Amino acid sequence: MPDEKPPAPDEREPRDLIGWEFWAGKVVLVILSALLAVWLAVRSGSSDATRFQQLRDVSAARNTLRVIKTEIEKNVAAIKSARAEIRDRREPELEVSLDSLRLAAGKSYASLIDAALLADIDRVYAWPLPELQANMAKGGFRNAGREVHDWYIGILDSIVDRSEKVLLPMIAEQDKALAAREQALGGAR
Repeated sequence: MPDEKPPAPDEREPRDLIGWEFWAGKVVLVILSALLAVWLAVRSGSSDATRFQQLRDVSAARNTLRVIKTEIEKNVAAIKSARAEIRDRREPELEVSLDSLRLAAGKSYASLIDAALLADIDRVYAWPLPELQANMAKGGFRNAGREVHDWYIGILDSIVDRSEKVLLPMIAEQDKALAAREQALGGAR
């Protein structure tokens, strides 16, 4: 078969069955896979960080609520003691504090506590307790008339009743709501 000519270069079968398109596709696939992996890792890390911060805020709000509850219980005990002293015609001492409520008001997690609850606590204790404390500190209370004693006792009774019947149950209810939220975030104790 000497008559046959060798085939032209473009008519020959390609030597490399895997062309540059294949390798370019593999490179693009590796790059896209790496980008997808980085995006998923960042997204997962971001959601974990957000959840962790929310969990810290809920935990801080619950702790603040516990401190406020303890403070209110101490205030109620102090008011009851002062009320008993007034009834016994002794000079009453009234030490009440809402320092933790005022400190918590400026914190970011305070927004997790029901604003109506915080406002009600402030409303119950803001007036007339400072005025009562100032008058009691002046002394001479023992010589005051019966109507003054009755007025003091009436105010103190209303504060104790509101604290025991409304505020403390509201705090317990708010704590349950925050506990449920903490459980949902995966941080229940």
